Amino acid sequence: MAFSTVFKNLRRNANLTQEEVAEALSVTPQAVSRWECGSAMPDIALIPKITYLFGVTADSLLEIDVSRVETEVQEILESTSDAHNLGDREEVIRILRDGLRKFPNHPRLMATLASNLNMNIRRNLPEEERKARCEEVNDLCEYLLANSTDTDCRYSAITTLIYLLTDPDNAAFFGNGREKAQKLIRTLPNRYHCREEMQMNLMTREEIFEQRRKNAFRFFYDDLPFLILYMNENPNYTLDEQIAAFEHLRRLYDTALPDDEIYARSWHNNMFYETGAELYRRKGDTEAMLSCLRIQRDEVIRFDKNRYSDDRNAGTFTLTSTLFRGITEKKGRVQTNMPYSFSRNMYNRLNEKDFAEYRGNPEFEAILSALDESAKLYE
Repeated sequence: MAFSTVFKNLRRNANLTQEEVAEALSVTPQAVSRWECGSAMPDIALIPKITYLFGVTADSLLEIDVSRVETEVQEILESTSDAHNLGDREEVIRILRDGLRKFPNHPRLMATLASNLNMNIRRNLPEEERKARCEEVNDLCEYLLANSTDTDCRYSAITTLIYLLTDPDNAAFFGNGREKAQKLIRTLPNRYHCREEMQMNLMTREEIFEQRRKNAFRFFYDDLPFLILYMNENPNYTLDEQIAAFEHLRRLYDTALPDDEIYARSWHNNMFYETGAELYRRKGDTEAMLSCLRIQRDEVIRFDKNRYSDDRNAGTFTLTSTLFRGITEKKGRVQTNMPYSFSRNMYNRLNEKDFAEYRGNPEFEAILSALDESAKLYE
């Protein structure tokens, strides 16, 4: 229904004349007449006064079906899942841009677009293009912080901005980026004030146990591989301490996520054993190094195989390990638009000078051969 018809019906239902409405709104009767004829619309600043006068919401006045809009927006967001799972972030961005043309300034679409744009600011982009994308991400986030009242969208904008501003490759585009990021970080709640933590106050003991299991899984899935990676780079630990920590964490890791948990271990398993191989190489323990490289080789070949199989990457996986059995997660961790396979990436690394002394070693050469064969399948 057109605004002119809605407005006229509201005025008549309120038993008001055009002149009385004009006086209440401090406009001329001619302006009210034009609204009802459909030749003009009231200034946006008048909308609150009109809704108060007739006792209606702005949505009903403007004939906006909020539930329909949110349903369509959710459908747009869900339609990006296939492209996201295949690592085609440019297609995700295209879908979100189309959505914003249909629903301008919708906060969820803007927040999701900003996040995906930021994650796709590739290092090999020409500087001007990279700068333009950085500015677009910044503008989207700044708009959300200035105009949106949606808490989730605001926090999404804050975190996206922090990632943008603290990326060393973006430093040239933001003179005071780190200072601004620090101010944004101070606006975020600490972990004890987050939604997930507070929600547990309403849970039963069994529900709390399930939430704690999920939290523990996230640690093994996301944090543990990075923990050992950063320990490897930390000068406060000796090499022997780093190796001892790796071996201890490896036992925990293998117990929590057995080898058959393909999607749970994902590419983080590759990083975990790459770190172990590097520690043993520095120690001079060739047998232990090769053991880690064999596990890493099997993992990257398996991961490449699965990430290029669309049907295997769709939907979810359910954990079967004793500690985490029954927990269901999205598969998601696939990147098919990368310029290289994981197999080729590992193959190239093992051909660097750090591993030159192992060339000719039959087991090392067998690892290289398997990686090369796998990489050729995806090039």
